[in-house]
Amino acid sequence: MAIALMAMLLGSAPVWASMHESTARVPVTVWIYDGFGVSDDDLTAARAAADTILREAGIAPVWFNCALVEGKWWGSSDRCKSGVGPDEIIVRLLRSSRLDTESNRVPLGEARVDLQTHTGSIATVFADRVASTSERAGANARGVLGRVIAHEVGHLLMGTNHHSMNGLMRAVWTDLELRRAIGLEWHFSASEARCMRAGIVQRSDRAGEHGMVRWSECEATRRHSSSATSWQAR
Repeated sequence: MAIALMAMLLGSAPVWASMHESTARVPVTVWIYDGFGVSDDDLTAARAAADTILREAGIAPVWFNCALVEGKWWGSSDRCKSGVGPDEIIVRLLRSSRLDTESNRVPLGEARVDLQTHTGSIATVFADRVASTSERAGANARGVLGRVIAHEVGHLLMGTNHHSMNGLMRAVWTDLELRRAIGLEWHFSASEARCMRAGIVQRSDRAGEHGMVRWSECEATRRHSSSATSWQAR
């Protein structure tokens, strides 16, 4: 099932989230497959923004970049062409279809999650929509791209298509919030952070009985999250 992030041309007051707890960081490998052509400087800045958000949630991302050159994937690692491990995450940067971009409500990204097993490894970010939404809102496009990446990684690690009422995983992002480079609305909650860390442990087969740690850490987060609606930038 795909979880979509939407963009709308509306305004609203910001919604604030509580700061998560600090804790020892758990590593996870994230591969960025850039099929759009984001510049090196823009991608470096966006990745740094996502890295900061995830590290504040107790997660230490290990990033690899792969670029599409003349129909082939190239990067600093040979694995750009050979594939990634089953415990790793892929974030694809792609261009959206023209039909979708003509709407006032357009997904900025989506994460593919198996709702039966609460697992997922592939997310897509529509880089052209992030750019157009950022321009409309008067926001820093690099920062917005980083937040979208972190949001979609959050869906994959928590294994859910639900959204929170507050914080980075909320379903609505306002133009006012998008213009703010800092703020509590760009953090994961403490329960979301615990759930993601448990998800990483399960991915790397260090959790003992399959699913036990994931369920115990994520049960409350899933129970108190909002419905599985698309998230929106307003």
